[in-house]
Amino acid sequence: MSLGGALATAFVRIKIDSSQIAADTSRSVREGAAEGGAEGAGENAGEKFSSGFNKAFKVAAIGALTIAAIGAASVKIG
Repeated sequence: MSLGGALATAFVRIKIDSSQIAADTSRSVREGAAEGGAEGAGENAGEKFSSGFNKAFKVAAIGALTIAAIGAASVKIG
């Protein structure tokens, strides 16, 4: 057997069906998320972030109004 014949025997062609891989990956991600409770954890994290952001916004608004009131009072005094 020549060297060329040995190489030809070892050559393999692989065809990948990317649509099947994408479907399998999506299914696996959904199954993993359902088993691990990732959806619930994500919702809880979103709610906590939203709640924290709303609180921070209220504190900032109160701070801005306080500064505006102090500024107005200082203009009246001056």
